[in-house]
This record gives sequence, structure tokens and C-alpha cells, in this order.
Amino acid sequence: MRDIEILEKKYGKPKDLYYVGFMHPREFRNLVESMRKDGRKEDVTLFIFFNNKVVVIEKHTHPLGVSRAPSGGVKPDESLAIAALREAWEETGLKIELERYLLRIHANFICGDKEKSWISHVFTARAIGGSLNPVDKNEIRRVFLVSLEDLKGKIREALLNSNSGGLTYRVFLTDMALMEIEAQKNSCKSSKNSCN
Repeated sequence: MRDIEILEKKYGKPKDLYYVGFMHPREFRNLVESMRKDGRKEDVTLFIFFNNKVVVIEKHTHPLGVSRAPSGGVKPDESLAIAALREAWEETGLKIELERYLLRIHANFICGDKEKSWISHVFTARAIGGSLNPVDKNEIRRVFLVSLEDLKGKIREALLNSNSGGLTYRVFLTDMALMEIEAQKNSCKSSKNSCN
């Protein structure tokens, strides 16, 4: 992969995880197959911290009340770091600075006898400019701030209740990311070194 070694040196080596999920035919066609037609096979997902909260988005394609961390497909031969900055801007209106490369999730999505692979690169970031106002209003309905507790509670519940294979994957991704974020916080509290 293009810039993985550089990213790992700068933002840390991510935990590699594996996921298998099932999708209904329409969702498989609209999400996985349509993205791969453009040559995309991976995304960047961002847990952006802003005023001690986390940024989430609502897409027009999501059921009402469903929100999640911003993410977007990486174009072929695009740097993951550039893709992250672009997606953050388009989906949230924020300029960000990447902080930590948390996870690299190798996912396989299955629909009947079809199977497609996908990789999600998960980062933490912090807002350094802009305002909470999505640039791509065709895709994003709303962007707002939530607590980590909201991500673990009502947001998680809404995602699970959506009956969507893609959003169930986002629950797994979020659960794993929050475990890493909390482990880092606990490590910082127990050590004398300060963590940014």
C-alpha cells in the first residue's frame, strides 16, 4: 500500500482486525459494489475531537435518528492522509489534524454467493479550523457533536436497530475504536507522561 509505512511512523501502528458481515442484496449493490466500481476498496473513518466531544454525521441515506463517525472512500492511488483531510472537510466542514492511526479493519461483506473485501483505516483527529457545516450537502444531512457515552449508548442502539449490514459494521468499527481510545486514555492517566 502507498503510504502505510509513513502513516504508521507518524501516527502509530494500528491494530489489525477482521470482520465478516452479511448484507441484503440492495444494500450490497448500492454500498459495496457501487463503491468498488470506481476502483475504491478502502475508506478512512475519523473520530474527530472538537470541544471535548466527537463529531458525527447523519447521511440522507441513513434512517432518521442514525448517525456515525464521518468516513469516505479512498480514491485509487490517493494518499490516506489526503483522503482523510478531504473527507473531513466534505462531510463536516472542519479542517483536521490526524492524531493516531487506531485500526485497520479487513472486512468481507457477503450477500448470497457474492463476497467483496474492504479495508477501513480508522484514525483519531482533532479539529483545527472550519465550522460544523457539511460542504457536501447532497450526501450529508447534518453534522453535530456527541459524547463518547452517546456513541456507546443511544447512537449504537440506533445503528443496530437500522437492520443494515453496513451500519452493523459501523457498530463493530466504533466499538473497537472506542476500546482503543479508552485504553490510550487509561494509559495516559496511569503514566506520568502527558498524552496529547
